Amino acid sequence: MAAPASTFFILTGTAIGAIFTITNPLVHGIEYILMLPLLISLFYFNKRYLLFSLILNCLLFIAVVQLSERHHQNVSLFDLLAFIFIMIGAYFVVLGALSRGLILISDLTKTIQSEQELLVRTVVMDKLSKTDALTDLYNHKTFHEYLDKLVEHSEDSDMPLHLAIMDIDNFKSINDTFGHATGDVVLKRVAAVISESISSSEIVARYGGEEFAIIFTEKALHDSYTEVETIRESIHQMDFDEMDGRKVSVSIGLSSYQKGSSKSKLFQESDQLLYQAKRSGKNRTVMDDSASILA
Repeated sequence: MAAPASTFFILTGTAIGAIFTITNPLVHGIEYILMLPLLISLFYFNKRYLLFSLILNCLLFIAVVQLSERHHQNVSLFDLLAFIFIMIGAYFVVLGALSRGLILISDLTKTIQSEQELLVRTVVMDKLSKTDALTDLYNHKTFHEYLDKLVEHSEDSDMPLHLAIMDIDNFKSINDTFGHATGDVVLKRVAAVISESISSSEIVARYGGEEFAIIFTEKALHDSYTEVETIRESIHQMDFDEMDGRKVSVSIGLSSYQKGSSKSKLFQESDQLLYQAKRSGKNRTVMDDSASILA
């Protein structure tokens, strides 16, 4: 689309210049209106259009002088040569401006590309600094940053806040029996189940090793319990070909933040409930010291 448009405007400028030149043979210097197409070609930042315009308009003026008797009588050889040399001079002036413009455009493009690459690298680095490379969940550090903010917000607004700590049962024996590569597969698939099961208002992280943590906000403890139970059951229903079809289970401790408490106490309570789930048979969720729900 750009090439036909540029050719059209250059030819239009040439036609306008030719009309003025042909209809005003007695006006000295009228032929220099044929510089108009040179200036038009400058807007397209294309050296070929500029050269095309120069050749076209020089040939046109020579043809007008040769074919029009009035122009033949009024334009001397000196005037014809002067026109050609001035057009060539104008060509190099416009060419210099065009070249400088192309350099500026190139520099601007490189600057934009560099800024885009820097932005992409910054985003990637920010994501890498916040997520676990294996599971693509938030990492330990990011988990605590979010929990700090949410505890503070819960204190100020009475927002419900619950924390579930989840641990894969017998994970060491999985690594010892089937190898760490299989252990990584288990971690990835467990992480995928958790990610697919939580809502956008919840935060899940790989806390470390085979442990995962889920922060629930703006919902009742019972609803959070129902959600983690769904996650636990979904994990236990998976078959792992890498372990000859064997299954994996998780134990979960779930506690609520109490106003006036602290982040460390919330985490400690969830951690204690997790170990209670482990001691009482594994593959279960424990909500508090008095409730143990079997799978």
